[in-house]
Amino acid sequence: MRWQRREQSVGRRFMAVVGGFSVVLVLVFALAGGLASAAAPEELNFYHQWTGKDAELLQMVVDEFNRSQKGIHVKLIPNTNLEKQLVVIAGGSGLDIGYVAWCHVPGLVEKKVALPLDDFLADPKSALKPGDFIPAALELGRIEGVQYGLPMTVDIKMMFYNTDILDEKGIPIPETAGQFQEMQRRVFDKSADGKIRRLGFFPEYPWLSIGLWELVFGGRYYDPVKREVTPDDPRNILGIKFMLFPYQTFGFAAVRAFQESWGGYWTSEDPFVTGRLAATADGEWLPLMLSQLAPGLRYRIAPLPYPDDRPDLKYSSLIEPGMLFIAANTKHPREAWKFLEYLESAEQTVRICAGKGSLPHLRTVLTDSRLWTGTAPGMKEFVWYLHSPNMRTFPNLTITTQYMSAIWTELQGVFSGQQTPEAAMRRVKEQIQPLLKR
Repeated sequence: MRWQRREQSVGRRFMAVVGGFSVVLVLVFALAGGLASAAAPEELNFYHQWTGKDAELLQMVVDEFNRSQKGIHVKLIPNTNLEKQLVVIAGGSGLDIGYVAWCHVPGLVEKKVALPLDDFLADPKSALKPGDFIPAALELGRIEGVQYGLPMTVDIKMMFYNTDILDEKGIPIPETAGQFQEMQRRVFDKSADGKIRRLGFFPEYPWLSIGLWELVFGGRYYDPVKREVTPDDPRNILGIKFMLFPYQTFGFAAVRAFQESWGGYWTSEDPFVTGRLAATADGEWLPLMLSQLAPGLRYRIAPLPYPDDRPDLKYSSLIEPGMLFIAANTKHPREAWKFLEYLESAEQTVRICAGKGSLPHLRTVLTDSRLWTGTAPGMKEFVWYLHSPNMRTFPNLTITTQYMSAIWTELQGVFSGQQTPEAAMRRVKEQIQPLLKR
């Protein structure tokens, strides 16, 4: 009996030990599982529009971010336009960060699919500050006083002059609008039968940049105090009349016939390449095109001409950025912001812009020589131009796309001689103001 009691006692102690050990094992495995779960990185999906080598460059930046830390893993989904991104957001299938043209930000806000970023920017610990950005570029991501988008790369326009043509005529590079119009008169050439052989400038080449010359002339397209569209602003009218100069001087029909005889943009028959246009307003990508199509062409990049009565508007241009946004329904807003801090850092901005031949959105990097050293020709002039406080923007409103479309449509009537600039802009206001007040 004593032996049995001792055996039972030993058995109970053994079972207690085994039971306790089992509990420990359960706790150990549970803890291990918890640690494994905690160690798994948060997944972010970044949808963007870039393709080819540009997309490959961005993938390299993302890969380095993923290797630099353990808490976040970013997956890049290239070649996705606005429509595709909206479908993904609506389906709830995981767009965390997107990249769109600046003019699409109001639509994202109207659909309530973009996250406000003001709290992130105001955080003292944030690596990104509003003052880091070119003000005009950042402003295009702000809708109704709230920041929804962050610029990533920008486009602007400058003048390109065929210096062989100007030198032949003894014409210095124009600085003012008056000098520019005189240049157009002097370089104009036509054949014996009256057909135009050369123009100084054509405002719709390579396309009509809505707002460019109107803003260069000091105009504005919106009054935020009155909440009123202002296409009929007198300075806008002056900018449109500046564009009208070749039509009115050399004939609407003759200029149109000359335009129809051109070759295509970015081809060997491009009118600036062939000398049929002495000057053109174009972007930072044009020097690369010219180096490929006409390596022997002598040209100079210069500021856009400013109105004679407004020297304070010297070094003006229209700035147009791409925009990053965080989806409103993302499950990982802080992680998304942390990635944007990396992507929008000075180092990565310089790397991306130098790699793809784009202009930076950060004013803090405008003196970094890597932006123009070993890159496409002409980048130094464009980066220098971005220092100007006269970078202007078309207003980013919920009706911006309709607004720009209406301006383009009415200007076709102006450039065909069917209506005056004043009448055209009155018609635009009649069409757009009711949309704004809805």
